[in-house]
Amino acid sequence: MLLIFVSFLASGQEKMLRFRVVVPDSTSVANINVVNLVNEKSAVTDSNGEFTMLAKADDLLVLQKESLEYKRQLIEPEDLSKSVIIISMIPKPVALKEVVVSKKAERDDLSKTHKDHKKFTPAERHLYTARTGLLDPLLNKISGRTNQLKKEQDVELKERLLARTETIFDENFYVDALKIPSEYITDFQRYMIDNPEFVSALKARNKTLLRFEASKLATSYHELMAQELSKE
Repeated sequence: MLLIFVSFLASGQEKMLRFRVVVPDSTSVANINVVNLVNEKSAVTDSNGEFTMLAKADDLLVLQKESLEYKRQLIEPEDLSKSVIIISMIPKPVALKEVVVSKKAERDDLSKTHKDHKKFTPAERHLYTARTGLLDPLLNKISGRTNQLKKEQDVELKERLLARTETIFDENFYVDALKIPSEYITDFQRYMIDNPEFVSALKARNKTLLRFEASKLATSYHELMAQELSKE
């Protein structure tokens, strides 16, 4: 009992962790921006893709670089004992085409860059804005800052739950066992984290109960899908 308590206490304490980002078929692992959404610590990877950061179990890191796909990384309890935590990222696809440089092309490129830019979650947008000093104190008071922060905390919790859900089952489980089409897996994962029973099993890390709850939710999800399809 004492060992369990000590382990639980240790997992709830921050410690300096070492990370390494790996990108297949690419050397672009330097200057990746990293933010811990829980304690708001930030870091930038070195030329080897490495960085250190204070973190604890269930912290959510976000990693971003223009040439790489956006990444969310949940800190698991077992990560705390690792000498190096490996984070895999993938390059963004690059479409090569011949272009004619003109004022209109420049405007179109700027417009496309704006549209393709990563859309932050509300909590992430708050963190980015706060870090760049763009918050308006008066506007914050008018908009009801307390309620807004509560909503942002809820968003961050959902993001952490979603990040953990993404690591529990592989795609075959969703497609073969639950009969969820691959293009709907992310939507189904968001559907599951809105269910209190599933979230309780997720927090308890009970894999057997999670499979049971996922199977139940798959049935109701299929019913919702059928209803939506009948409306079309």
